[in-house]
Amino acid sequence: MPNLAKVLIIQTTVMLAFPVSANVYRPNKIRKNGQKLPDLKRFDQLAGTMNRASISAVPKEKLVMP
Repeated sequence: MPNLAKVLIIQTTVMLAFPVSANVYRPNKIRKNGQKLPDLKRFDQLAGTMNRASISAVPKEKLVMP
C-alpha cells in the first residue's frame, strides 16, 4: 500500500505541473510578442527596410522648427 500512495502523489504532482508551466510560459510569450510589435510596425520583414509610415515620419521630425 505505501507504494500506491507514493505513485498517486507523484502522478498528482506531475498532473498539476502542466497547468502551472503553461501559466508561466504564456505570459512570457505574450510579453515578448508585445515587445516585437513596435519593430514590426516600423520595418518591412520581407525587404528589411522601413515602412512608408516610418519613412514619412522622419522628414516631419527633421522639419519641425525648434
